Amino acid sequence: MARTHALRLFIIVFCLAWLSMAEAQKPTAQQLIDAANAASDLAKFGPFELSADLVINPGTRAEAGGHLQIYGDKDRRRAELQLGTYQEVRLHLGDKLYISRSETSPVFGFGRIMNLDHIWLVKIRHGAKLSNVKNKDENGVPVSCFHEKLEFDDEEYCFLASGALVHQQNKWGTEISTLEYHALEGTQFPSSLIFREKRFSRTIALRNIRLTKLQPDENTFVVPPAALLLGQCEDPQGGQMLKRVEPRFPQSQIHGGPGVMFIYGVIEKDGSFTNVHVYSPTGLLFEDAVKRVIPEWKFAPTTCGGEPVAVEREISIEIERH
Repeated sequence: MARTHALRLFIIVFCLAWLSMAEAQKPTAQQLIDAANAASDLAKFGPFELSADLVINPGTRAEAGGHLQIYGDKDRRRAELQLGTYQEVRLHLGDKLYISRSETSPVFGFGRIMNLDHIWLVKIRHGAKLSNVKNKDENGVPVSCFHEKLEFDDEEYCFLASGALVHQQNKWGTEISTLEYHALEGTQFPSSLIFREKRFSRTIALRNIRLTKLQPDENTFVVPPAALLLGQCEDPQGGQMLKRVEPRFPQSQIHGGPGVMFIYGVIEKDGSFTNVHVYSPTGLLFEDAVKRVIPEWKFAPTTCGGEPVAVEREISIEIERH
């Protein structure tokens, strides 16, 4: 009996020691971030052209196609999106962002897609706390994951052993995933991506992602006529909503479950909300209700390096029967 007890004790001690060693060998969240960014940062790649085919809601009746083209050279960058007859250009020149659209109203929710060359890089937001790393399977592939926790959000990041980011999801239902990576001159980039957004009930597949070394023509970085000028920086501060008057929706027109409407606008340097566009799948009556209260909204100015800048903002509002 003494020998059995001693053997059990040895097994317990061995297992605890093995688990401790395995835990000690796990990378930290910051090490995963550094490895992913070092492997996939196009800044070290030199001048480039990045392109991808877009399929919106693939396999459904609402399926639609488009194309994305991005040119980059140091602190200059041009992204061109085409969806049917709609075209949008985003030109980044240092700390300035110029936006030009073929139509007055933007296509909602595509700002992140147009940052495809940065979408697989990890940038932790100001004030966020990082959880411990946990290992799990992602579609049968072992990955290491952690959470970026903020008061208003909880975002999960998962990585392959190579350091590549393969999955990102926040509490609002936005999800980016891929398991297919290519390498060109030591730089990793995905060959395809799936981008799901619960709030838009939309899935976007980015296929045939291609990266090429290319010196863009100087005309590539000419500012489009009548482009909207905004500011930009790596770590913007402020921009919180200080005053929000809720719209009064026509209750007799609300049918079924809750709906969602989307608002795009620019937070000016003084905190006012301008250049507003409203989209509601439920109809114009709901759009009018929002437009009546938006002039009363007020935001804290957004700053870059302590200086106020104008920035774009997308806001969603739920429509519920009371």
